[in-house]
Amino acid sequence: MTEPLMMGPPRDYSVEACERDLAAVHASTTAAMQVLVEEIKDESPELAVSGQTVQGHATEAFRSVIGETNPALVVVGNHHHSAPVAMISDSVLGHLPPLVQCPVVAVPVT
Repeated sequence: MTEPLMMGPPRDYSVEACERDLAAVHASTTAAMQVLVEEIKDESPELAVSGQTVQGHATEAFRSVIGETNPALVVVGNHHHSAPVAMISDSVLGHLPPLVQCPVVAVPVT
């Protein structure tokens, strides 16, 4: 008999370990995003470019950031999911159109 598909962390994955891992991912993502923002600013100094990482549910995070910044363009990473994962995941791109009044660019994450 096969094990059922696990939809959460392993039982022996502590809250402290989860919080530590989330903080590490957030720090790494923020650093990578800042490098990209600086590269864009160096290549195109006439553009006003900023980047922000926010923890939480993606749709709520976008709503909060977009409401605060009123962007001219939103760029998001886009992961390709298999059909079973796509059926149970909450697509950020599916929620963006009613949240923004500007163009949205989805960049494939490799």
